[in-house]
Amino acid sequence: MQSRRDQLIDSYQPFLEVNLGRGRQLLLSQRRLEWTEGPKFRRRAVEIDCLESVRLTRRAVWEALLPAAACLGALALIQRWEVRLFLSALVLLGVAACILQKRYALQLSLCNGNRLEIFLGIGTRRAAIVQRIESSWSTLSEELSALGVSLAPKFNPGDTAGPP
Repeated sequence: MQSRRDQLIDSYQPFLEVNLGRGRQLLLSQRRLEWTEGPKFRRRAVEIDCLESVRLTRRAVWEALLPAAACLGALALIQRWEVRLFLSALVLLGVAACILQKRYALQLSLCNGNRLEIFLGIGTRRAAIVQRIESSWSTLSEELSALGVSLAPKFNPGDTAGPP
């Protein structure tokens, strides 16, 4: 039989580890959810008792439109057809990147009303990272539910892409 101290220490030992590549990692113990967003980031944690709900979110990569908009602006100013052709290709690539790729994150709702977002990755529907995220969410959601954490619907209600 373990002492009370040993039981407390064991409750903070991770029983689920999710590695998403590029240093992104999630650790789940009976008392805490920990994550690292990359090798240069410090580890962050939230107590399970403080979690109200968790949701896997997905959205378009709107950030890809910023360089496309800059190229579109330059396109209006440039007269040489070679440069215009090149800028047009960059605009199309930016729009395609926005439409075809999705940004995945875990959204944590805390009991105090705050929300945290854990970035998981960006990829197309059939990319290996997206498959890993979906598989990890399947396991993580079961374990969080078993710990008494409420799970919000998988994607945002306003997500136009729908489930994969």
